[in-house]
Amino acid sequence: MKRKILYLFIAALFLSCKTSPAAKIGEDALRKLTEVGEFEAFAGGGLLYLSIDAVNSRPILDLLTVRGTSGKEAAQILDRTSTVTAALYPAEASQRIFAVFQGNYPKTIADLSLKASASWERRRSETGADFWRMEDSGLSIAFNDKIIAASDADPFLFATDDAASALVSTPKGFDEFRQGAIIAGWFGNNMAAVNALLTALETPFEIQADGLFFSVTLKNSVYYTTLRIEAPSENAARSLYQLFSVARLFGAAAVGEGDFGFLMSALFSNPPERNGASLDLRLAPMDAAQTVLLFNAFSAYSH
Repeated sequence: MKRKILYLFIAALFLSCKTSPAAKIGEDALRKLTEVGEFEAFAGGGLLYLSIDAVNSRPILDLLTVRGTSGKEAAQILDRTSTVTAALYPAEASQRIFAVFQGNYPKTIADLSLKASASWERRRSETGADFWRMEDSGLSIAFNDKIIAASDADPFLFATDDAASALVSTPKGFDEFRQGAIIAGWFGNNMAAVNALLTALETPFEIQADGLFFSVTLKNSVYYTTLRIEAPSENAARSLYQLFSVARLFGAAAVGEGDFGFLMSALFSNPPERNGASLDLRLAPMDAAQTVLLFNAFSAYSH
């Protein structure tokens, strides 16, 4: 049964109908996703924004689980995906998650499968476009042969009139920071996630900052994660440098076993690096499973 549901989920991602007015509206909206900047169609107010090279980060994606489906179970989708851009939003937002997949998707296979499925229901967006909804999983999708837009709400929210006035702006310095990364992003709630994690790790201080970026690079099958804290000033960055330097000394002595010990060890594995008003924390080298554990920890504390 689970395999059958998965097949229907995969099939649904590729359905397209170009003969109706609703399909034309949807096709035009999806095409715009390929014509704008990577995050230009994303709403502001998100907790987390990320960009993923789906090819080079595949071992990590295979281990991730989203809404009960693991990357390995969605292998047929990921096999055809080159990039994923996604955002997570707070509970009170009109949607909790929005993701855009880009690749090459054989929609013909899905046309008959989706229409014959009892699990998926056709819905009408306020834009006038049709999309598909699987109520059991809370997933809504719209797609053509190049783009998949997925959400827990209307996947065409990005194309509504209200969305145009509330789009996110890529933070200053982010594009430079992310060079060479296979996964990169920023926390829209700035330091809330890190402060919550530091509290859980019993670190006796909190951080105030203008932004928090993260990146993952790959070298020789090893993943290197960097956190960059954008402080309000150089003086604030110096203070953070001192705090993390002291916390690193105490953290190294307090490292234990299990997930808690792993996170402490990873976060304070290297001395902090300051560059002007920025502070970089370079975490310990990790394999795919450890990197997923780190992401899960930050995700758990970002809400």
